[in-house]
Amino acid sequence: MDKDVAVPLGLILNELLTNAFKYAMVDGNENIINITLEENAKSPGGLSKITFRDNGPGMPSTFDLNKSSSLGMKVIQILIKQIKGHLNMHNDHGNVVELMFSSSNVK
Repeated sequence: MDKDVAVPLGLILNELLTNAFKYAMVDGNENIINITLEENAKSPGGLSKITFRDNGPGMPSTFDLNKSSSLGMKVIQILIKQIKGHLNMHNDHGNVVELMFSSSNVK
């Protein structure tokens, strides 16, 4: 993976991990964080996907990424734009963040 993609993805994952440790980890629970990378060369543009999921309480139902005043969420949005990727967040027995990107789109 090109460093122009790897570095922003590393920073995004660092922010997601920080948020998970701050908000999703609950004493007495089996706290789980799962990160997967899927390379899909068959899709248009050869998009890959990183899925980050935890088993915490998830995001509040009123959460809107585009209206978030959180510095961390703003950083994530800037980095996703930098690599010309897409981000999807939803709850599914915890918080799920899907990052779609193509290393060929960067520059």
